[in-house]
Amino acid sequence: MCMMPDPAHHFYHDLPLADQQHWISELTKTPTETLLTPLTQTAYPAYSVAYLYCAQDQAIPLTA
Repeated sequence: MCMMPDPAHHFYHDLPLADQQHWISELTKTPTETLLTPLTQTAYPAYSVAYLYCAQDQAIPLTA
């Protein structure tokens, strides 16, 4: 199983502590297999896609 280390910092750093704790309690572990299994189909060619670039994103740096 896979879980983000320190989700308060990576996902919720700009929220009040009570909100951080609430949203952390909603997170669930993800089977590692879902991250390692090759895709057999992709949805993005059939749907419009948009990306948000957030300057203070702590989970995925803007340079990535």
